[in-house]
Amino acid sequence: MPKNLSELNVIIADDEADICSMVKFALQALGISKIYAAADGQVAWEQFRESGDKFDLIISDWMRPEMSGLDFLQRVREHDTKVPFVMLKIMNGKDHIAKAAESGVTGFIGKPFTLADFQRHIRRITDRIEAV
Repeated sequence: MPKNLSELNVIIADDEADICSMVKFALQALGISKIYAAADGQVAWEQFRESGDKFDLIISDWMRPEMSGLDFLQRVREHDTKVPFVMLKIMNGKDHIAKAAESGVTGFIGKPFTLADFQRHIRRITDRIEAV
């Protein structure tokens, strides 16, 4: 049974304030209110590590200061192989996509994206999150 969206804890790791705001707005429109944001990859990793498996969904930009989205994904997967991890990226470069897929990314959302497309993609993922 899917977890109630209002119970989800989500971390957004993106250094672009406009993208971060749009993602947060889209998540809130879906009923998700426990949203944590980190503009710096290292901060996102520290929030994840210190959370004690608190996060139910991670949304991360591919390119970020301090730690790339791929590095963040790989670190997360060393500790948690199940938390859904969605990568935001400009969809160019099959090598990047292949590396992320090998590292256990749950899905990609290409930039630029519309609010409706983003929400549809996130809804498909959250529908698969089981209640704890």
